[in-house]
Amino acid sequence: MLQWKKILTCFLLLLFFSLNTEAIIIKGKVIDESTKKALHSVKIDVLDSTLIVFTNRKGEYAVYDLPSGTYVLKIHQRGFMPIESKVILGKTDVYTEDFYLIPDRLLTHEIVVTATKTNYTVGNVPVDAEVITAREIQEKNIKNVQDVFEYISGTQVRQTSGSWGNKGSIRLQGLNGEHTLVLVNGQKYKGGHSEGVDISSIPINMIEKIEVVKGPASVLYASDAVGGVVNIITKSSLDQKSSVNISTGYGSDNYQVYEAMANYSKNKFGAQISFGKKHTDALDEETDDMDEDIVSGNFEYRFSKNLKVSINPRYEYNILDSVNSKDEKDNRIQKRFSLNSLLEWKSNKGSIINLRASLFNYKHYMESKSTDYNDNTYELELTATHLLTKNHLLTAGYHFENQQRDDRGKEFEIDQSINSFYLQDQISLNPFIFVIGARMDFHEAWGTEFNPKASVMLDVTDNIKLRASAGRAFRAPTLLSLYAPDWKMGPYTVISNPDLKPEKSLGLQIGGEWQLAKKVIAGVSYFHNDIKNLITSKIDRSGRPWKMTYNNVDEAMTQGVELNLRASLAKNLITKVGYTLLDTEDKTTGEELLERPKNSLFLGFTWNFEKIGAGFTIDGFYIGKRYAIIDDEDTIGELDPHVTFNVSLSKSITRYGRLFIRIINIFDKQDVYDEYNIRGTKLFAGLELNF
Repeated sequence: MLQWKKILTCFLLLLFFSLNTEAIIIKGKVIDESTKKALHSVKIDVLDSTLIVFTNRKGEYAVYDLPSGTYVLKIHQRGFMPIESKVILGKTDVYTEDFYLIPDRLLTHEIVVTATKTNYTVGNVPVDAEVITAREIQEKNIKNVQDVFEYISGTQVRQTSGSWGNKGSIRLQGLNGEHTLVLVNGQKYKGGHSEGVDISSIPINMIEKIEVVKGPASVLYASDAVGGVVNIITKSSLDQKSSVNISTGYGSDNYQVYEAMANYSKNKFGAQISFGKKHTDALDEETDDMDEDIVSGNFEYRFSKNLKVSINPRYEYNILDSVNSKDEKDNRIQKRFSLNSLLEWKSNKGSIINLRASLFNYKHYMESKSTDYNDNTYELELTATHLLTKNHLLTAGYHFENQQRDDRGKEFEIDQSINSFYLQDQISLNPFIFVIGARMDFHEAWGTEFNPKASVMLDVTDNIKLRASAGRAFRAPTLLSLYAPDWKMGPYTVISNPDLKPEKSLGLQIGGEWQLAKKVIAGVSYFHNDIKNLITSKIDRSGRPWKMTYNNVDEAMTQGVELNLRASLAKNLITKVGYTLLDTEDKTTGEELLERPKNSLFLGFTWNFEKIGAGFTIDGFYIGKRYAIIDDEDTIGELDPHVTFNVSLSKSITRYGRLFIRIINIFDKQDVYDEYNIRGTKLFAGLELNF
């Protein structure tokens, strides 16, 4: 009995001392090295542990409950260069260390995942990729996604609209808009007349960054990734502090934007809700008035440091004043609903498994119901990445896609399914990085597609990197062109062709990057794309109604050179220059492809005066000569070059608010034939509040 009392007494004493002994903690501040101001919401990872903390509004952080030992802290914030620090904890109760982050104005350390479905920084990715961050979008006071792509060389945004409601399809490297695959968080984004993709409906306030990968990318993304991939990545609720953001703006043509976003984050759970509303009276000179409402969300839960689930719902409603074939008012309505879910598991040994399931529903109809169809796309994708050795990363995946169309206006239902398998091998053998991959796509009608790709990057010196890649890509026939029974469209009878084959391309990219000085980076890239079996519609006018049929007959070629320069010329000044020399050919006719400028150039300057909370940008754009159809008789004419300039200013008002103004086309350029939106100077101004 006495023995048990002694044991119990010793246990209680140990318990008492353990409860009254303060745990060792690490604390300090994170500070912007350039302005000496505290940074809030900075993420601090204690590597090889489950501990993750964020700085508060005063830039303070604290990591509690650490036993003595050696730790590595990783401090990272978008727009700054990440740093790591080794901390050795002895018996002291408190260890204090402040960290100073250096702004990464050239974005060489921004992570890009779209290029290889694995993490690479922009400076080290072995393919041609660019990133536009939320910070850059905010600096230019952009409130429409399609305007972002003006600042990427080799990119052309078709901002046509009119009664069909096509807004913002993206051309990469001179190819058609349907040859660019658009993703939102890895999910295919669809909806628009004639296979167009209306990117203007994506809310700006939800965007964390936009990744653009140029060149053939069917090896990882299947159909449509012929000219490249655009992946719009939205903000993570877990990676942000609890906050509320409200913004409103008003501009020319009665353009109104209202946005609100609320984020809640605590422990392992994060939730984010965003609402946006837009209105304009001048999408087109003949058909005006567009209203758009968007609700989107992000919900995340981290079960452990290795397991996380995220769910992203989004609903969009768009109504556009329109006219029918009889010149009668007949409003056009578009609705989109999407649900994208991702389960991510990471092992301690470098393996990653992602399981993604998604639904995308698109409704497009006229109030008269003359047009009335409903599209559904279901996706299931399983990707596994395993680190075989320290320098050898293997990625394998399976992708299932089912497309359905219920066309009530034309009275038919059609669907198709595609099963795909892909494999990619990444090998790092200093100074080389090799990426080799292949994909097989299986379809019941057009058969099997095999698309390989190989990329290599060479670190010639610490300041010079060379890249080269070559690969195949394809664009599958649409549901309508393959399966739709004969149906009327105005004076035409449209006839499908079940024997259509996919369009096929072979693409080559060669380029390099040279860091001329500490804060000056220059890049050059040559690209060449050959496309065969282009699917085109042919019209037979020999009788009434006219007959429109689809065939694989055309071929095309695009090639060119892109030059880019990014420089921090002064402490607060960033300069970006992009030039594209483009050569195209319709191999069927021997003529140039229409509406492709041979020369295009943009030049931008951004000044940030962070001590007074002010910013100023000026951007100039040159679009060279090009050819276009200039009348109803299909006459082709040459269009003159034109130059436009945009200016943006912003000023913080207290720490919670920001005023901004954007002046578009400041020299009042008028009547550019192939760009409906260039019709004089336009203003847009607004207020943004953050709490």
